[in-house]
Amino acid sequence: MRRTAALLATLGCSTLNPPEPAPRCDVAKLRFERESACRFDLGHEACVTRVEATVLASLRKIAPDLDCQPATFGGRAGCVTGEHYCTWSPPGCVNAEAPPDAAWDAACRMSTLPEVRAIAPIVLE
Repeated sequence: MRRTAALLATLGCSTLNPPEPAPRCDVAKLRFERESACRFDLGHEACVTRVEATVLASLRKIAPDLDCQPATFGGRAGCVTGEHYCTWSPPGCVNAEAPPDAAWDAACRMSTLPEVRAIAPIVLE
């Protein structure tokens, strides 16, 4: 066992701090597919039922540039009065053809929060 732990430490692995598992994804809350996570005009939007300090802290860990306002219109996510309309720039999306991995990961992590009701791309029409 000691040799295994030493080998893992040499390789940069740790038996004490295993990597976090890939985030689950509540795809029912997402209004886009993984492949189109970077196809938007202005970023992503979410309907958030409450924006207390702890909720905002959790959201900003995922999307540091998150901006939330009381919902005055539905947007693509379909926010309703009493919710908050939050927007952010998904990570890794330098253009519409960028690999969607980081953007999808962020959306998935956000979708697992109970306060997030829906997430959609912001598309100007």
